[in-house]
Order: sequence, then structure tokens, then C-alpha cells
Amino acid sequence: MRVRYRCAHTPSGNGIAERCHRSVKVIAARKNCSIPEAVYLYNVTPRDDCTALSAPVGAVYKYTVRVRGVDRPSEGDRLEDAPYSVGDRVWVRPPGARCNSKYEEGSVTGVVSSQAVEVDGTPRHVRDLRHRTPASEALEERPQTGEWGYRPTLWFPTRQSTQPNHPRDGSMDVSSTLRRSTRVRRARPLRCCDSRESGGSVR
Repeated sequence: MRVRYRCAHTPSGNGIAERCHRSVKVIAARKNCSIPEAVYLYNVTPRDDCTALSAPVGAVYKYTVRVRGVDRPSEGDRLEDAPYSVGDRVWVRPPGARCNSKYEEGSVTGVVSSQAVEVDGTPRHVRDLRHRTPASEALEERPQTGEWGYRPTLWFPTRQSTQPNHPRDGSMDVSSTLRRSTRVRRARPLRCCDSRESGGSVR
């Protein structure tokens, strides 16, 4: 898109905008209405007089725009599509919660729409709510101890002693004692210092 500046008092230089202004003035004169209402009627009027998508507003918005005074208002969201119903026990995320924040308990007292419900009289978005399962309620009934609320249950694997049991009198079995290997280790020859290859002797 390029912006072009036209000369003053020369409407022919911007013919498309001036033609739009003329159409708005004609609508205002024929309907005997204000200029804002005439602009609204111009934007919602179909260009082919048939489909609503051919209107100028159809190229801007991705939905069908309702004409004021002609189309009936929408009935709203169906409450049966809401993921929660009255009486459900939920977890409520507190405002500004982090990953380690504890959720609060609550109950659904009313359904506003498919995206909002009332929890204890306060409207809350469904993304801030979680169903309370029986497993989570069972954890709540456990005795609370310590700073974190619950007594942790830790299981440590037991190891069997690998050390031999020696008699107390100090006598040991000869067969169980450590013995030295009978393997003879040979020195690794170094070629840089080998007298046979270099012809000299190493002292």
C-alpha cells in the first residue's frame, strides 16, 4: 500500500474516496438520517444485493454482521454447553498464581455462559477452574502435619549386607582371604628409548 498526497481542492485526484463520500451523502439525504448512520448503512449494504459477505464489512470481519433494527439479537450461549453445572466442587486458581501456588476450594453456584460460571457468588472463567476428583478429596482428609500440609510417606529399599560374617574369636577361613594374582606383568617397551632400534644404551 502506497500513500499518495493529492492537491488541495482537487477531488478528481482521489476519485474512489470521493465516490464513497457521494454515496454516503445520497443515503443520508434519502433516509433523512445522520452521517454516522448513513456510513453504517453503507458498510452493511451488500454490493450484489444478495449475500451479506459482499458487503464492505464482510471483507473486514470474519463473521456475519447483524444489521441494527433488522436482525434479532443473538440469544446468547446455551447453558447446557457449559463444562460445569450448579453444585460441582472445583479447584479455583487464585489471581497471580504461579506453578507452586495452591488452588482454593469452591463450589459452582451459578452458570453464566459456556465460558463463565459463578463460584461462591463470584464470576470466574472456566480456564481458572478444575474439577475436584474423589482422589484429591481423599488427600484432603489425610492428617496434616508440617509446613507443607501432609506427612510424606517415604520408602527406602533395604540392602543386604555384602560383608562376610567373621567369627568373634578372630579365626578366618584361609580360602576366603584375598590372594595375590599369579599373573606376571611384563614391562611395556618404549620405542623411543629402545637400545636395539636407536643403537645406543639407556642408562
